[in-house]
Amino acid sequence: MINSSWAIHKGLKENNVTGRVTLLTPFQGYTKGFLRTEFVFGHKRDIKGVTYLDLEEKVIKIYVNGHMRRITNCMLVVNVTSPIPQFSHTTARFGFVEADRHLVAMIVTPNTTTGIEVLLKLLSLQDFQIFGHVALPLQYLNRAMITAKRAAEEVDFRVGWGSMDFGFTGIWQWKSILDFVYVYKLYTPLEDFEENGLVMKNIYKNGLDTELSIRLSKHKFGIAILLVDNGKGLLDVIKDRFQHKPGSPDMFVENFDTEASVILDTLYYPTITFHSHMMKFVGPDEQDILEANATLHLPDKAPIVLTDVFILESYTVMQNTLNLVTPFQAIQQLKSVYTLDIAIGEKINLTCVALLYNGTYWHEISYKIFYETEIGEDDAYQSYLASVGIATPLAVLPALEARVSARLEDALWKLSADIAMPSFTVTALARLELDDPFVETSGSLNLTSAYLEDYFIK
Repeated sequence: MINSSWAIHKGLKENNVTGRVTLLTPFQGYTKGFLRTEFVFGHKRDIKGVTYLDLEEKVIKIYVNGHMRRITNCMLVVNVTSPIPQFSHTTARFGFVEADRHLVAMIVTPNTTTGIEVLLKLLSLQDFQIFGHVALPLQYLNRAMITAKRAAEEVDFRVGWGSMDFGFTGIWQWKSILDFVYVYKLYTPLEDFEENGLVMKNIYKNGLDTELSIRLSKHKFGIAILLVDNGKGLLDVIKDRFQHKPGSPDMFVENFDTEASVILDTLYYPTITFHSHMMKFVGPDEQDILEANATLHLPDKAPIVLTDVFILESYTVMQNTLNLVTPFQAIQQLKSVYTLDIAIGEKINLTCVALLYNGTYWHEISYKIFYETEIGEDDAYQSYLASVGIATPLAVLPALEARVSARLEDALWKLSADIAMPSFTVTALARLELDDPFVETSGSLNLTSAYLEDYFIK
């Protein structure tokens, strides 16, 4: 089944195109999918958009930004994130801007760079930028680069061939404590001294870019934090909350889209990198969806990958799905589903199921809590039901289920209770009639066990 909806909103300066597609099929690997896309077409032939594709919890995001004013003034930038390691972050740039003498056709993946780029921007002897870059799948042209830049507070003169670079870079910019950059780097073709320098920067604009690091030879010490906002970011939402700015009453938190990267270097431990992507958006059924993807790269180990999706239909109906993959033997993979469904005064349904894989077996850790009350028409009866279920990998408590129910009709109470474990089952029934001044009661107890004889008491 395919459910598709599209809308076009025309404005004075731009046109908005939005679309949503949901997919349900019986085919393995394609049982459930969701596509959401939003594009803005400006009247000056600008284009900006995002596409979100979720197929069996495999999320692909595509960001498009560019313009096509004429054949000599066009540029298109496409960023793609996907769960495929070879293409986890892919960037493609194509365009030609005659005013800047800028030509680019470049595709960059985590492992490869292919294309060509030329920039000749000459304003004066104190303000110019020359850049040339060729990266082809040929033995002697896999990377050739030259750059010469001079600006008021920046210089950059480098040449590169293959994996070697020679030159220097300097940036000295100060505007405020929230906007400054100081970078001094020296590049040499000498082994173990390829890059040396000092970086101090803190830029808080559309996100946050902070770094404090020192590098000499193979030794590097410092930390770098990068937050990139696609539209409204997480920091903006937090700032609005602290400033008590009014938001949409239909959302528990405003929509945001933020990517974060952290690089930590110590003198005695290899580099640790962390990357995450958090976004909040409205789903196809008008529910609030908060999604988080995180990857932690540790030295000499496979990465730790976390995916979490939180769906809030209302403040009493919610669901959270978590998937964790680690290189550690005890917890190679963890899958968890948490659901909460509350009808105030009527029902409470809480379920948490976690599956843990240690490289040999899958272990289940779960609990289920259910409570329901019902009152008949004209108070003809009252019924109450409560149950608890537990499953663990422990030998002493592999599983436990308990259930208690009560029903009142006129002056008669009917009660029942059940407790079940793999080794035994206990069932109790009772009747209690309160007809003033008389009281009548009866009950029974049944015990069934694999180790004891069956008992029945009435």
